[in-house]
Amino acid sequence: MLTLRKTLSKYKDVVLLSFIAIIIGVLVGAIDTLFGKVLLEISNIRSAYIFQLVPFLPLAGMLIIFTYSKIGKNSIKGMSLIFSVGLEEEDNIPRR
Repeated sequence: MLTLRKTLSKYKDVVLLSFIAIIIGVLVGAIDTLFGKVLLEISNIRSAYIFQLVPFLPLAGMLIIFTYSKIGKNSIKGMSLIFSVGLEEEDNIPRR
């Protein structure tokens, strides 16, 4: 018993961090499982109602383009913006 107490006092930080790591791992695993199940359900809904959803694809595309033009500023450039910053043609990548 004395040896166990010495070992625990010696490695109490490791034990504490291990316990915290297990808790974080369980929480992240649960969130990941929930996210996966939601994605599977959305895929099932999309597969079941594919012909009802297809007419809305152009509207979704127009909404994305509108959002990029109003909020995105230079982000419509995509990867070319990254390359221009890398080649020092631009100073920085804007946040929006």
